[in-house]
Amino acid sequence: MLKKILQSFFAVSLIFLFFSGCATILEGYVEEVDLVNAPDDIKVFSKDGVEIPVDTLRLRTVTWNQETKEFEYNSNQLLKSIKLRKNTDHVLVLKYDDNEKIIEVFPTLDAGWAILDFLLILPAFVDAYTGCWKSFQPILVEY
Repeated sequence: MLKKILQSFFAVSLIFLFFSGCATILEGYVEEVDLVNAPDDIKVFSKDGVEIPVDTLRLRTVTWNQETKEFEYNSNQLLKSIKLRKNTDHVLVLKYDDNEKIIEVFPTLDAGWAILDFLLILPAFVDAYTGCWKSFQPILVEY
């Protein structure tokens, strides 16, 4: 009985993986895009004026001090990021103090997902349709 259940589960799992895209299952539709050199109080808007939430992550870096022969911890570096759908281009408005910058962001094909999908053939159609095999480059914030 247990053997039959495991065989059925394995067969259903294989069918599910074969008929769905690898990137769609493992990555999803939204990507977190880094804002490089972004000021602390930056605001990001879509071209329609909808504010896009900016996430902040405090990075903790460790360096070796040769003079004192011990590790030094630095947690002053902040990383800003926004979440964007991968299946479309985006026009973003970056606002900081009195400065405003309009940029266009285009997703590019991620070769790793494309190769994996083409090896399995059918998932390539799913990932191409959903756009999940695309990814964004980090956005450089310069005013």
